[in-house]
Amino acid sequence: MNCSRCGGEMSDENRFCQRCGAPAEGQAPSGTAGPPPPGPDVLQARESPFSESAPPPAPGEPPQLGEFIEAPRRRISMPLIVGIVVLAILVVGAAVSGPIIIITLNARQVAQRKTCISNQRNVEAAIQEYAVESPDQDYPSSLQDLVNADLLKSVPTCPSGHKPYIWVKAQPGIAPYISCPNNSTHEQ
Repeated sequence: MNCSRCGGEMSDENRFCQRCGAPAEGQAPSGTAGPPPPGPDVLQARESPFSESAPPPAPGEPPQLGEFIEAPRRRISMPLIVGIVVLAILVVGAAVSGPIIIITLNARQVAQRKTCISNQRNVEAAIQEYAVESPDQDYPSSLQDLVNADLLKSVPTCPSGHKPYIWVKAQPGIAPYISCPNNSTHEQ
């Protein structure tokens, strides 16, 4: 007797085909007894998904033992692609703009430091001019004295912290000078 599904030989005593597991003609599979253990042909069919003797299943028919089942292809959704592209742009932008921001901050600190040093030199020159023009050749007692003598337009402030400079009084042999209150943010 031949199997109605795969055409393999079956003995009359077998209820199922040893090759594909189909029930023998005229016998319906019972709900209580499962199919017999697979024979060597079925094991060979399991190892090789492309069996030459087994025809491919018809459309809509479930695949049989040993047949190749192709998994459905997954499509990547457009929002996922857009999200990945936006994330990549952000990462590249951060990598490029990070050094630019640091350079900008360093340039600002350098400019503030140069302005601070210039302010200190202007005050030193005004102190010396005040001493030369005063009748007793005395030094000024504060920055306000320099403003009152029209040697400075206003009391200067440090550009990095906008705090007024600290006045250091004259000592014997040393002229008064100003000290920057923001030494921690820039060098003198």
